[in-house]
Amino acid sequence: MLEIDNSTNLLTIMKIIIIIKGVKMMSSNSFKGYTIVSCGTLRRELNYLKEEGFLNADKILYTAPGLHEKPIELERQLVKQLNNAKRYSEKIVVVYGERCYLDPKNSFRDIDKVIQEQGTGISRIKARSCVDMLVNAREREKISKGKRVYWLTPGWLEHWKQIFSEWDDAKANETFPQHDVAILLDSVGIFDEYSQNYPEKILEFCDWMKLQIE
Repeated sequence: MLEIDNSTNLLTIMKIIIIIKGVKMMSSNSFKGYTIVSCGTLRRELNYLKEEGFLNADKILYTAPGLHEKPIELERQLVKQLNNAKRYSEKIVVVYGERCYLDPKNSFRDIDKVIQEQGTGISRIKARSCVDMLVNAREREKISKGKRVYWLTPGWLEHWKQIFSEWDDAKANETFPQHDVAILLDSVGIFDEYSQNYPEKILEFCDWMKLQIE
């Protein structure tokens, strides 16, 4: 398990959120006047920023975690929360990666197209996935040290049964053996929390993946 220093990670997440497509943030980095709509896998990280006073958005709304495996439901919940967000702010930031959604019936209709269809004043952060929001590709290459890594975020550890609910054993056995280890990018101390209070949940996840979590 990789522990990320809270101060460093805080700056990393703020940098990612501030680099918003088509939106120029105020020099103070204030998020007043914005509502954030995020995938539920990042709830802990965004709530941490809010509690520490670094994220003063008008409102933070979440979709269910792990909906990239269920694109139709992802679109339904995202559109619903975007409509809810308009009740709080004229400007909306979507915390979803570009790889998180692809229309199963139209490969040219991606998450940005869905967002565009909901009107003006909505922008998405520049990231491919939730993993990219925490550690970029260059940093992951250094961390991996040549190993084939299956990357996890705290939300994936917390909600893995929900995220992989539609996977059968065949898909799991096809996917995870291609990796040497799973690395948890822990920015909020979830591994220590689970190790102390729910060690059986970590063991169950490791047994299912047939990978150790570092």
